Amino acid sequence: MRTAARRRVRLPDLLVAVGCEELPSGACRAVLAQAPTLVARALADADLVSDGAPTVWVAPRRIAVDVPGVPEARPGRSR
Repeated sequence: MRTAARRRVRLPDLLVAVGCEELPSGACRAVLAQAPTLVARALADADLVSDGAPTVWVAPRRIAVDVPGVPEARPGRSR
């Protein structure tokens, strides 16, 4: 009897990019420090669990956050 190998389904990444006015360097450091926790908390509040920690990129006029493996909908709900 042959058993089928279980494949892990890779969930899509969530990428959020925001354009903004010129950020001072202190604000960029604050975004880098605070964004991962804030994004993870927001996803948890929405009952969405990711496969990993958020990655944050900051430039003077852009903020981007990538979260790996975020489901398209909450568990038990359709899109």
